Amino acid sequence: MVQRPVSLFLYGSSLPVVNLTLYAFAHSANPGFLWIDVRARNEPSDVPDPALLGWISKGRVVTYEAPEAVKPNERVTAATVSRLIAEEESPRNLSRLIAFLQLPDPSQCVLAAKPANGRPGIVAVPNVHRVLAAFANAPVEPIIDAHLQAGYSLFVGYSDHVDGHHRPVGPGRNLFDYVFRVIGDGVPGWRNSRLVCEKGEPEGPFRTGSEFNLADLPFVADVFHRAIVEPRPKMPRP
Repeated sequence: MVQRPVSLFLYGSSLPVVNLTLYAFAHSANPGFLWIDVRARNEPSDVPDPALLGWISKGRVVTYEAPEAVKPNERVTAATVSRLIAEEESPRNLSRLIAFLQLPDPSQCVLAAKPANGRPGIVAVPNVHRVLAAFANAPVEPIIDAHLQAGYSLFVGYSDHVDGHHRPVGPGRNLFDYVFRVIGDGVPGWRNSRLVCEKGEPEGPFRTGSEFNLADLPFVADVFHRAIVEPRPKMPRP
């Protein structure tokens, strides 16, 4: 999974379990990952959260305090972009460029730079369920493609049960290279949580249909051990 840029979609009913598992995947793939954190206004900050716990340096955390802050720039269209590129450019490249230019400025700055240390960079985006409305008219595939072509893997986390509301995940998840469902009720019972690979490799540890207990995945277990043992600081989010 770490030899080339890939896309990964991770979802489940427990927001902290999803986010901690997403952190584990990102840190395992490349410790220099970028964490793009989309928050809801007045969101409680007393749950285990990688950014709040200080596990990620401030230079690698981009926080949006409202979902609408990541809304694509709809003024960038095929008509405006086509005037800037050669006529013979393929439709796919045009779509990729539009998706790139519609991204928020911090994301554009990341993708415009080469990944450090020669490994694929990682852009991890927790709380994707919060931006569905903002991206309602934006095709997902070009956004994924823009990251991969820039040399960055795109890892996203989605909670299908937040604030008492059930938001089932849609078929768009199948556009990602890997799709994982994490089944668990919360961090205290994480040892009984399971990770199901709904879409993955034809063979190997993360092949389609494989299933694991989180406690049997060392890179994930270490994260949950740390989240339980470490005190939760009361501080503003970065």
